[in-house]
Amino acid sequence: MDSPMMTVQEVADYFKVSLKWVYKNKAQIPGFLKINGLILFNRQTLLEHTQGLIPTKKVRSDGSYSDRHSLL
Repeated sequence: MDSPMMTVQEVADYFKVSLKWVYKNKAQIPGFLKINGLILFNRQTLLEHTQGLIPTKKVRSDGSYSDRHSLL
């Protein structure tokens, strides 16, 4: 079972970024908590927030796929 909290290392792995990046941007990452100097992130808050950021495929009337950034 996953803990309700994520460590800095887990967040770095999730975003595929360095630990330094997470420490530098921690205040902008949803679910950030600092407890007695320990930096943690609320897993549910972070995952719910990032789910809305994942691009989805959209089917055009001609049957082709597109997304607003033309990445898919």
